[in-house]
Amino acid sequence: MSKVGAKGPGGLSFRSHHGRVSAPMHPRIQVPLPGLQAKMPADAVRRFENEFGCEPAWLAWAPGRVNLIGEHTDYNEGYVFPAAISLGTWVLACPAEHETRVVSMEEGHGASFQARTVAPGQVEGWSRYVAGVAWAMGGAMEIHALTGTDLPIGAGLSSSAALETAFARLWDSLDGGMRDDLEIALACQKAEHGMVGVQCGVMDQMASIMGKAGCALFMDVRSLTVEYVPLPAGLSIAICDTGMPRTLAESVYNERRRECEEACSALGVRSLREVDSKMTNLGSLEQRPGLRASHVVTENDRCREMATALRDLNRERIGELMRDSHLSLRNNYAVTTVELDEMARAAQESQGCWGARMTGAGMGGACVALVETEHVEQFSDDVLRKYRASTGQRSGSIRMVSVSNGAASGAWSQPKTPSRIASKNTGS
Repeated sequence: MSKVGAKGPGGLSFRSHHGRVSAPMHPRIQVPLPGLQAKMPADAVRRFENEFGCEPAWLAWAPGRVNLIGEHTDYNEGYVFPAAISLGTWVLACPAEHETRVVSMEEGHGASFQARTVAPGQVEGWSRYVAGVAWAMGGAMEIHALTGTDLPIGAGLSSSAALETAFARLWDSLDGGMRDDLEIALACQKAEHGMVGVQCGVMDQMASIMGKAGCALFMDVRSLTVEYVPLPAGLSIAICDTGMPRTLAESVYNERRRECEEACSALGVRSLREVDSKMTNLGSLEQRPGLRASHVVTENDRCREMATALRDLNRERIGELMRDSHLSLRNNYAVTTVELDEMARAAQESQGCWGARMTGAGMGGACVALVETEHVEQFSDDVLRKYRASTGQRSGSIRMVSVSNGAASGAWSQPKTPSRIASKNTGS
């Protein structure tokens, strides 16, 4: 494993003179700018111009993430195994004078705030995620911004982290690109803790910032080290969305964290990372803290084994690990739902599936499945048929995603259309 901290290739430095932002010099963009532009809807620029009365100056994009295994272990200093995905959140922005205004294509107008001085408790609604990033970074340049996403909200694919890291990458770029990837991820985590009130771990933000195409990230959250593990050729990642939004997710998340802290206190350890699955005193814990601890400890073991199974292309073991993870999340951590259980079962029983489990915080959302690419169409049909028959729901969906690079930012430049090129050449 390598220690995270080297500046990622997604940073782009913008020089500032007396508070005015100049043109970017020597851009270092992780995804080519045309690739970023292709991730936006066709009417995004027109919507931006209508909202703010000017053209965009900058563009940023950050991916969501899917966690292959290692759920609810990151805030217990354990191991996690996420991958950045091809669905994500984009931001178009221009400089502003007095305050930051943010508009979402999906959520509408957010509360305005002063990015240089914003503090916890000053902003409500969805824009507190954005304001939290500015606060956690020690203040930021005032901007006008339009944002949008193709991540399904509430599916457990970390749309909130993608929103945070997209703005963080942009603001860091405007500030000279001085922060390394780990600093940016930790600032986004601080934003959720201090401004949103969710005591999350740092996995989602690290995956969104540090993703690498074709690889999952085997993370040690205690040491903040990352090992990139290539995913087997011929496998696709399926997001099996139950269509049931996560309910009570924030309150249950914080409750589970408190229960884990109770287990640590009773065991006399700083974190559950220090507990071995063979320790006999786990049975001495009160029921709920004991069950939560049992999940975390065994899930850490499954993460380590998953890295080996992927390298060895051990299909049978991958399937066992993902199945056991889901069962533990159901029986020990109590964060699955009937819909998640039925979706996981349908996926596990369908053609071409190596393994499937709930992904994300739970209480609704989606499952993840590793599926042989040649069978994705049959797999999708089979899973939806079984899921809908067993639950009576009609809202389920299957979406195949690729594994992506992490967050990127750059100067906006409108692509030249044939008509514009012709006009320039003829002098009209």
